[in-house]
Parts: sequence; structure tokens; C-alpha cells
Amino acid sequence: MNRRSIAVFIAIACLLLLRSASFAQLPTPTYGWNLGNTLEPPGGEGSWGPAATQNLINSVADAGYNTIRIPVAWDSHANQSTYQIDAAWMARVKQVVDWCYAKNLYVIINCHWDNGWLENHITGTVDPTINAKMNSYWTQIATTFKGYDSKLIFAGANEPNAGTAAQVSTLMSYYKTFIDAVRATGGSNSSRWLAIQGPNTDIDKTDSLMNTMPSDSTSGRLMVEVHYYSPYQFALMDSDQSWGAMFYFWGAGYHSTTLPSRNATWGEEAYMDAEFDKMQSKFISRGIPVILGEFGAYRRGNLIGADATLNYASTTYFNKCVVDKANNRGIKPIYWNTPGGIFDWTSGAVTDQSTITALTGGAALPPTGVAVAVAPAIITQPAGQTVTAGNPVSFFVSATGTAPLSYQWSKGTTAIAVATSASYAISSTASADAGSYTVTITNAAGSVTSNPATLTVNAGPTFTTQPLSQPAFVGSTISFVALATSATPITYQWQKGGINILNATGATLTLTNVQLSDASSYAVIATDSGGSATSRFARLVALVPQQNAITYATTVSSTGVTAGGIVNFDYFVTNVGTKAWGVHHYLSIRDVNNTFVAFSSLIGILPGETTTANLKFPAPTTPGTYTYYVQGLEDGVEFFSTQTTVTLTVLAPVTNAITYNTTSFPVSAAPGSNVIFTYNVTNTGTATWGATHILSLKNGGGSVISSTPLTVLAPGASKTVNLSFTVPTTPGTYNYTVQASQTGVGNFGTQANLTLVVLAPRPNAIVYNRVRYPGEVVPGAVLSLKYTLSNAGAQAWGAGHYVSLRDSNESYLAFIALNGTATSATKTVEFTLTAPTTPGKYTYYVQALEDGIEFFSTQDVVIVTVVALPLGNAVSYNTSTIPVTAAPGATVNFTANVTNCGTRTWGTTHYLSFRDVDNTFLAFPSLNGVTPGASRTSSLSFTAPTTPGIYTYTLQAFEDGVAFFEMADTVVLMVQ
Repeated sequence: MNRRSIAVFIAIACLLLLRSASFAQLPTPTYGWNLGNTLEPPGGEGSWGPAATQNLINSVADAGYNTIRIPVAWDSHANQSTYQIDAAWMARVKQVVDWCYAKNLYVIINCHWDNGWLENHITGTVDPTINAKMNSYWTQIATTFKGYDSKLIFAGANEPNAGTAAQVSTLMSYYKTFIDAVRATGGSNSSRWLAIQGPNTDIDKTDSLMNTMPSDSTSGRLMVEVHYYSPYQFALMDSDQSWGAMFYFWGAGYHSTTLPSRNATWGEEAYMDAEFDKMQSKFISRGIPVILGEFGAYRRGNLIGADATLNYASTTYFNKCVVDKANNRGIKPIYWNTPGGIFDWTSGAVTDQSTITALTGGAALPPTGVAVAVAPAIITQPAGQTVTAGNPVSFFVSATGTAPLSYQWSKGTTAIAVATSASYAISSTASADAGSYTVTITNAAGSVTSNPATLTVNAGPTFTTQPLSQPAFVGSTISFVALATSATPITYQWQKGGINILNATGATLTLTNVQLSDASSYAVIATDSGGSATSRFARLVALVPQQNAITYATTVSSTGVTAGGIVNFDYFVTNVGTKAWGVHHYLSIRDVNNTFVAFSSLIGILPGETTTANLKFPAPTTPGTYTYYVQGLEDGVEFFSTQTTVTLTVLAPVTNAITYNTTSFPVSAAPGSNVIFTYNVTNTGTATWGATHILSLKNGGGSVISSTPLTVLAPGASKTVNLSFTVPTTPGTYNYTVQASQTGVGNFGTQANLTLVVLAPRPNAIVYNRVRYPGEVVPGAVLSLKYTLSNAGAQAWGAGHYVSLRDSNESYLAFIALNGTATSATKTVEFTLTAPTTPGKYTYYVQALEDGIEFFSTQDVVIVTVVALPLGNAVSYNTSTIPVTAAPGATVNFTANVTNCGTRTWGTTHYLSFRDVDNTFLAFPSLNGVTPGASRTSSLSFTAPTTPGIYTYTLQAFEDGVAFFEMADTVVLMVQ
């Protein structure tokens, strides 16, 4: 490898271009349900009622819920010396989560009461033991579920007892540990939604005390959780007290005339509105989602006759009000349910259909308790709103009446197409959207039209100076500057991570004595008489004042490996120093004798940037327990900061053993589509694999649906094989396993678990299959990004369908028409762009869109590294004629054009190599005689694999006996 250096000032300049993350809301509406008193009893499952069953989960999903919150006790199932969670308990929690996933449900798993080890011991200072448990438990939980998609949400606590500012500060520290532990495990956890609970999950305390959010390396992926059991005398109180008596009847239309002393005297509809408005104003309006993790009111068992009937009807009305009023404000309500409630825990049978109906969008029981057809009646009218042009706006309505209810929104007298739900949203308002909006609600018993809601669209202030992202040393002072113009006076309010900063009300925000905890995204809201506008987010990167500094956390680790097998450690590392990492910066691992066993290059990582480093080495040949030390270093200069210790268990060798390394198995696919994927495996046993050794793909029922031979592979060698199958036609989540076997002997002892989400048909959906993409390039090189795009949607792509390319500044670089591509068909496209002239890492986004309708829901992210010049040996890979597809076993002839971008003339030892993923050379034409600045087109030929699948190849120049050039080009061939 040739040396290159990236100056600190270039690193800082690149930091200013970092893309700010946008806040996003969770899906709406949400009907949520708690699996209460089941997995959270300290005495174990079954202590407080029957165990969970798949019948129960299936019944909950079939009843209309789309979210299940699973309260879990972890500390009661952990070794109190090592904080290691019992493997059988982890597997049980995972089984219940998998039942939920099989029904395509959103899932929230938390750290519940669990004898109060966390939530009953929050003081004004951080307890090291509690902090260590938070880190250990959530690292283990997150590692177990890192492959699960964004439908799984982690919640750090349940109802933390924190009633003072000092206690809330301590609570935020524990949340920070929870967040960092999850993010460090990588995979889907890098962007997973995480929930943090307000003090006591009390709305008023959360509103008054929770004025900051903990920092998160992933912007816009934190939500707030509160609970709602108000008034307590109606919702939970089970006996009269000296300070007050129980309420039996709640709601203006549900008061008793025969037992008036038991009517609610506070906490009814208007109170509920005011409480939920606090959460909408404090968090949701600023892009931070809120979940109502628990709520509910329940029937009184001490009543009979008409009183019991009215109490029952009143509880259904209370629960419906919570659901409707919460959803109308974007709050996600999750009903607290325990055994003996609305479902039979064992059979899943419904035991209280009226409550379920009220909780899932249907009508509450009328005050008589008799289920008769009731015409729609509006509970919450849509409210008029004033917004600044370009901002989103939503109208909501909640109503009672016999289900089903249908909705039709209108602007003026004109019905709005497809606006047929309880809410209507405009994603980006324009002046033409101003006007009067109503909604008509209809059922079999009649209809009702809402009051008009007026939308006023103001121009609002306009930013002329935006705050800029910047790095800062710990202890230093920095300033963010913004300036807006308006015809009327402007006020400013700065925010950190979406939360207002106290007294930060000027055009300039100055931070003194910067700390690592200050690293976050900052923005300012400018307000005038016409409305408000929010600046773009500026990122603060906090650096320690030394050249080489690093933080690291394990993302994937081998806890046990067969003697002589391959050990894999992945580390999530961040450059928190002032020096950009170059060719001599590595993450190292060494044994107890200080002998280095592996290195992973950290080249090109700028201050403030994060990367995943892989450490791979052969395990010792003698079984036992081994200790290793992981530490960053600059070769010939110094080790970085502190080291971290890892322990490896080496197992005795067995005849048949395998390591499942990497796979191209997709996260999701369209119903009925054909999936071809690869799996790289290593023979870690003592026997050479022959004709009887097979790798199989099994479905959730254990049936083999695809297999391929593993012939011939010696112990210690690796091989990439292809597997294929047809995706189920019914949308949902499906589990698969990959397992090796030997005919006549049996299955190998380990298997790999895979999960596939089969998507519901959507009008616009796409699969991005990269055909050619560069990794590292020289400044100013012409780049080729080539794709085979699959139409996975329900409609053909027409004249308004395009695929776009944009850079990290959201500037569009190219559009390519997709016209004429039918459903399930493919289209090959190629983007050509010029690489930046400044060395560094650059991010590009490829995303399809239907003009005037929508962007497709997925995008492909491409990261290109521009290396520093001059280099003695440097090359630009220009054009290639390699085909997209080839028949099995066919001869593939193609050309590749390259340019000499270095300072040396290529001689007889310079070649262009073409090799497969196993680094087997398939062709290497000579580059002799190409002078600096000149180009050459070389002819190459190879034989396509005989098994259908997707195969990746690398084009890379090299100087024989010296080194490969730093830059490489990647191409993909589909054999079919």
C-alpha cells in the first residue's frame, strides 16, 4: 500500500458537509396492547398468571392491534456477579418476539420493574453498579436482536421514580448508557427507535422536569414514553381512602343519576385534552415521538345491575377517548392488559369484545350499555391551524358511533381524493392549501359533518444565514450563528436534539467549555407574527485535544470457536482525536504475550467519523480460554488511549463444523418474487467436505427449500455458495435457517437464522441491485454507478417514474427515466459522475420517485473514498463492458478501460487483475507501457459459474512483487 496523508483542515472541512438526520414519526394510527404480568414477574413467567402462548399473540393481532409492548424482567434472570442474562430466558423472550413478528406486529421490549433495581434507586448521583447493569443487559439484548428490523423498539425502563431535577439528571445518564450500549452493537440497532421514559412516566413531571434528551449517535431516533391512569380514582383505585372515594362513572354522558357521589369530579375529557396537549407541544411538535406505554380503566367487580352496566360502558368510553385523543395528537396509545382481562391467555379467546372494539377504533358502549346502532358523534373537532409554508400540517377528528365509520375530508365543498381516514395530512404546505377543511363521518345509522377548520399558511421568516456544522475541542468555546429576515420582529429559540435550550434566544448560540456530552445536532426556530421556520441542523463534533484518540465497542464477537477455526471480531470505532487516520493507523488485537494476531486498517476515517473494523485470525489449536487485547495504534508512533479486553473460548475440534460468515440474504422482498443469495462459509472441522456435504435453506416449518453441495473444501478453507427460493405470496415476517449436513451422518451442530419481511403490495416499490460501483478513486475521476433495478411494486413504471442520484448536500446530480418497466421486470441504468477533487469520504444516495406523487420508500447509499495524490501507482477505472447477466458455465468476454493517474509509467510488472470473492485470479492482462495520464482498454475473459446466483468480482491493478493499487472497482454478475 502507498502512503497518503489527509490534513486536519481537510477533515474539518469534510465535517461541515455531514448530512443532518431528519426526525421521523412512527406509523399512525397505532392500536397497542401490553402483554402484562407475564414476562416481568421477578419469580419468572407463570408467577402472576398463565404463560404467553402463540394463540394469544395471534388473537391480539387478529383483533386489530398493530403493536405489542412486552414488559420484561432481566435482572431477576441474570448472574449478579457477571450480569450475564440466562440464555434460556433470552431465548424465551426471543420466542415471544418472533410470534409477534410472524403476525407483522410492531414490538416494544423494555426493562420493567424487576424488583425496582433501577427505577426505585435513582438518586442525585450515578450508581456504578446500576450503570454497569444497564450497559451489560442492553448490550446482550441488543446483540440478540440486532438482525431484527425497525418494527422492534427498545425501551430503557418502565416507571423510573425521579421527582427532582437532580434525579432526572441521573436518569438521563442511565439512559445515555442504554443508548450507547444499543448503538454499539451495530446492525439494525444503529438506527433502531429507542424509548426513554419520563420521570415516573407522569405527564406533568415529564413536562416540567424533562427539558433535555440524552445524546445519541443516531439523530432523530429517540422517543419519549409516558403513562396515563387519570383520574386514579376511576382508572385504578380499588378501595375508598381517607383522602377520597372511588369514581365509578367517567365522562360527561356517563354520569349516574342514582349514584351521583360516584361520578368523576375531575380528570374528564377536557383534562385529558390538556394533558395530551402538553406532550404534543413539548415533544411531538418538535419531531420527538411520544408513546403512551400504559393506560386503562377497568370494570368494578363490586357493582351489580344498572350500576355495573353503566360502569362497564363508562370504562369503554374512557379507553376509547384515550385512544382517539392520543392518536389525534400523534401519541401512540398502548393498553395495559393482564391475564383475566380482554383475552384468555392460553387459548387466545376474546373475553371482552366491547372493550376491544373501543380500543381499536370502534364505538364505545352507549350509557345504557346496550349495543344498539348509534349514529356518529364527534368527540374532538378538527382544529384550525396556522403554519409556515413548507412545513407539514395534520387535521384530526375523533368520533363515536357504531362501527364501521367512514370518513371523507373536504376542502371547501370539494372532496379530497383518498382523504378517507380519521386524519388528513399535508406533508409540505403551500399558499394554495390555505382554506377551510371539514370531514363527514358516516355509518349505517347516519352521518355528521365536523365544524370547519381553517388552515392559514404564512410566509414566515426566511433564513439568510444557516448554522454550520463544526468540530470543537473539549474545553473550548464555539458559536453557531443563524440569521432570518422578516417584515415583522423575529424571536429565536435554539434547540439541542429537538429540545429547547434554556435562555438560548439570540441569533447566536455560544457554547463554553465544550464537553463530549455536547456532541449533538443544533437548530434554531425563528418566529415572527406570521409563523415559525426552523433552520437546518448543524452538527457539533466534540474532539479530545490530542492527535490520536479512539472509542470502540464490540458489535459482533466470537464467544466460542473450534480449535484452529477462524475468529471474527467486529468493532464500532470512532475517531475522537484531531488527526485524520491514514495508512499507518490500525485497530490491533494481540494475545497475552503481546504478540499481534490481526490488524484492521483505519485509513481515511476523519475526526468525528465512525467505522466498523474487522479483526479476523485463526483460533489457537488447543482448547481453552484465551484473553486478547484490542487497541488502536499508529504504526511506529503510539498506541491509542486505552485498550479493551476480550475473552475467547476455544472448543475441541469436531469432524464436521462450520462458520457462517457473510450473506447477501435480503431484509425484505416482494410477494412471490424469486430470491437468489450467497453465503460464505468456512470449514472449521477436521474432515474435508465432499459430495455428501450439503448446505441447506429451511423454512420456518423445517422443510428444505433449497440446497447446494459444499464439495470440495478442506479444513480451514472458505467457500461462497448460492441458494435460492420463491418468496411466500402472503405479506408478513418469515423465519428461515441455513444449516450444513452430511448425508448419512446428520446436521452440523450449528445453524444460521435469517428473517425475511414479505412486503404488502405497494404501488411503488423497488430493489436496488448494484452491478458496478467504485470504492476508492482518485480526485476528479469519472465514476460509473451501474444498477439493475427490479420493479417490486404493484404498478408498472410510466413516464413519471425516475431514479435519481443526489449528493450529501441533497443536490440532485442526475435523473434516469424508468418508463416502460412492468411489475417484476428489471431495468439496467448507469450513472456517470465526476469524483470530488478534495480527498475524503463522500456519500451519495440513489432513490426512485414518481414525479409529483412520492419518493419510493427505500434508497441505496453509496460511499466513495477519494484518495490523496500524488501516488506512484494510481488508477482510474473508467468503463467496462462486462454484461449484467450470463448463462451458467458461459464464457464471458469483456473489456475494461483504465487511466494511469499516478506519477510512474507502468512497466512489465504492472497488471490489471480480475478476481472473484475467494480472491482467485480469473484474468490479469498486462498494463506495460501506459504512461501517466494515458489510458488503455484491456480484454478479459472468464467462465461464468455453473450455479445460478449473484456473484461479485473485483477489478484491481497491481505491481507484481510490490502491492495492489489502493483503488479497486467492483462489478456484479447475475448467473441465470
